Amino acid sequence: MSFPNPNITPPSLDDWQCWVNGLAIGAGTPYGSITYDGLFGEPASRMANAPKALASGEFKGYSLRGGRDLSITGDAISDGTSLVHALMELGSATPTEGNVEYPFYIQLPGFPLLSSMLQAVDRVIPLDIAASLGLANIAVLFHSTDSVLYGAPSYSATVGMDNSVGGATFPWTFPLTFGAGGAWGGINAANAGNVPMWPILIVTGPCIDPAIENGSIPGGPALAFNGTLNPGDQLIINTMPGVHSVVLITADTTAGAPRRNWVIPGSQWFPINPGDNEIQFTSGDPGHVDGTLTVQWADAYIL
Repeated sequence: MSFPNPNITPPSLDDWQCWVNGLAIGAGTPYGSITYDGLFGEPASRMANAPKALASGEFKGYSLRGGRDLSITGDAISDGTSLVHALMELGSATPTEGNVEYPFYIQLPGFPLLSSMLQAVDRVIPLDIAASLGLANIAVLFHSTDSVLYGAPSYSATVGMDNSVGGATFPWTFPLTFGAGGAWGGINAANAGNVPMWPILIVTGPCIDPAIENGSIPGGPALAFNGTLNPGDQLIINTMPGVHSVVLITADTTAGAPRRNWVIPGSQWFPINPGDNEIQFTSGDPGHVDGTLTVQWADAYIL
């Protein structure tokens, strides 16, 4: 997940404070005089232009944002135990090994609480004579594989197919027409940010051949699946470009099995755009069933 799980309760922070992996940093903490670098502006782009053979110039390729680097610099003092203890706490909260990103939150004046998933990649703590007086400089470099900053908390909403009028006609034809057939339900997923974000979609059975559409995008891009979910089964769909994963977790196990082959040709992976997004859910069932759709998303910003 590129944004913190909606089940995580965000910390309450004062202006200019941040929270990383359980540790508060900034004014009023043992880590003060903090400077943040890398939050604002576009991160470096990845250009896919190709050089022209025996000619000047390039063939135009796709331009994509890369990841985001964030640096935190400042001073550390005793946390009430000792300076060394404060530095050890900082080290425990900013591991550089492994491949797991952890939640980061920051409160800037005039901004909503912002969040990201990131990992420390470098930590420098030079010690000099000032350390004997209880003061040390700190510098931590983080990297996030997602350049977008997300509002906190993240959102999660669940809907069933409780509307008896409407539904999509099976077999699916694109664009889907939610207007004849079985039951359906809808969620308004509002993104208060300024860039699109890619949600996590969770379909819980029972239902057959579920379909999900963003009715607020012209053309109504939809994801339709050819498969059966028994009671308690979950189909977890990550819509992030480059990931596009579909995993089935059956009710009697916690192990997931890939079901990317359930995606019906012609399906379109859709984002949650800035503003309102009417996410519609239906299935190939002839009438009401107890299947549900959960949408997980967050406000998304490039500052």
